[in-house]
Amino acid sequence: MSDNYEVGKVAIGEFIDITRKLIDTSTEAVIAELVDNCIDVDPSKIFVDFYGTSWENIAIVVYDNGKGFQN
Repeated sequence: MSDNYEVGKVAIGEFIDITRKLIDTSTEAVIAELVDNCIDVDPSKIFVDFYGTSWENIAIVVYDNGKGFQN
């Protein structure tokens, strides 16, 4: 255990709030980064699919036919 870590000093709710603020990124920014990563592998097609009925219940899939991962 690190010398800088003190057990029991932060409640779980406070920890979650702090963590959310540290990684608060918009959905649009995440999609843009994923599409940018697709462009890096020289695709001829990029697809962005949205599944779900509301923002609370959604899946976003970004894929391409570039030279990235192999089957």
